[in-house]
This record gives sequence, C-alpha cells and structure tokens, in this order.
Amino acid sequence: MKDAPGASAEALRAAMEEEAFVRQALTVTEADYRDAVNALLKLAEGDTGGSRAAAGVLLGLYNGQAFPLDLTDLCALDLRHVQQGGGPVVRLAYIRASAARMARPPSRSPATVT
Repeated sequence: MKDAPGASAEALRAAMEEEAFVRQALTVTEADYRDAVNALLKLAEGDTGGSRAAAGVLLGLYNGQAFPLDLTDLCALDLRHVQQGGGPVVRLAYIRASAARMARPPSRSPATVT
C-alpha cells in the first residue's frame, strides 16, 4: 500500500520543524554559559541544599566520572536557579557530549551498544 502523495512531504516538514526546534532549544551563547556558571558559583559558595546541588553540577561538568551528579540533588534548586544556571550549563554539556558521541568511530563489535 502506497502512502498518500503529501504524506512523505508532511513527514519531512515535521522532521525539519523538530530539528529547528531542537537547535533553538539547545543554543547556548558564550555569554549565556558564563552567566550560568557565575550564577552556579555564587550559589555553590553558600550553605544550603541548593548550594550543594550547584556545586555538584559544576563538579560533574568538570569531571563527571570523579564527581557523578545525583539527579535527585537537583530538587534542592529553586526553579529560578535551574533556569539561571542549570539550564544553559546542562544544555552545553549535552551538546558537547552529543558531539563527542558523534565523533567516535562506530564500534566493530556487534555486542556493543552505544
């Protein structure tokens, strides 16, 4: 059974719109990143649960293997802090991790799942 003539064009249009949305949502300027890190640093210097969470985000970005981030710690952050600091920092970390995954050569072992 064949698709309707406009179905593939509509699917292509939907995929292009999704890609544009993702690109816009993940855009982080250098100024956004700097402001976000500064906001997290200021918060991390305090003595609250949010301070601990902010420090955890920064340490996890610095070295995620040595300083794994417990995502439940993020619940200690106020929404304002998540939007100010966490959002841009986490988006940039996602972009970098995605780029690193895409740059790796494909595995030759069929048993390996990436």
